[in-house]
Amino acid sequence: MHRRYQHLSRIERGKIMYLKTWGLSLSQIALEMDRDKNTISRELRRNRQLLIEYYLDESAQIRADRRRTLASQGYRLKTRRIRSYVEGRLRSGWSPEIVAGRIKLDLPGCSVSHEAIYQYVYHLDEPKRAEYIKYLHLSHRKRRKRSSTKSQRKRLIPNRISIDARPIAVEDRRQPVWTHSDNVIG
Repeated sequence: MHRRYQHLSRIERGKIMYLKTWGLSLSQIALEMDRDKNTISRELRRNRQLLIEYYLDESAQIRADRRRTLASQGYRLKTRRIRSYVEGRLRSGWSPEIVAGRIKLDLPGCSVSHEAIYQYVYHLDEPKRAEYIKYLHLSHRKRRKRSSTKSQRKRLIPNRISIDARPIAVEDRRQPVWTHSDNVIG
């Protein structure tokens, strides 16, 4: 029966560093930690210090955390060909919607959604993001032309009474005006 794979913990990385400095082989380290030999080998290969060829647990943990964070962020424009096409068209002033529609014609077999282009631009590092963000259409609200004319809008109020039909007393202002303060119960 196979054991389920688990990521190495910070403590296990410290143990690997300690056992490695004592000169134990990969097989001995794996046996001591009750881990597969390939797991230990992969850990040492991925996370060792590049220049000095040592394995340090703290830097290994930082690298592993960074790799895990990057793995959860899908890269939006997968190939260099698509990226260069999109970047070139954005520089030319094309909107992401136009680029997404046109790429299928210009690069057969390649496709990208306009939303992926927006996400790509917003996830770039700051200098490059500022360069491309000015080409994005930031307002997507569609404005519709009003369908009614002025005379049609007047008819929209139900049971409307014309101003010509108001009482004469209102014009002379002889009747007292009802105010909100008169309605207060004291």
